[in-house]
Amino acid sequence: MKLKHLLSIAAIALSANIVALDSEALFKKLDVDGDGYISFDESTEESKVMRNFKKLDKDNDHKISKKEFSDLVHLK
Repeated sequence: MKLKHLLSIAAIALSANIVALDSEALFKKLDVDGDGYISFDESTEESKVMRNFKKLDKDNDHKISKKEFSDLVHLK
């Protein structure tokens, strides 16, 4: 019983790491000019980001920071 529980926890932790790595890779891909932000023009490469641009841009500076982008994981 304990082994099954530990394996479940390990699987959850691993999937969270994979999502984090995927979101980091996607951020780097979309940040075409390498300035550390995703502009609206850059976001057009990924429809989910483009559709949610205003939600992600919490400080309304017309660009998405890495911190703001991390919220994408939680959007449906």
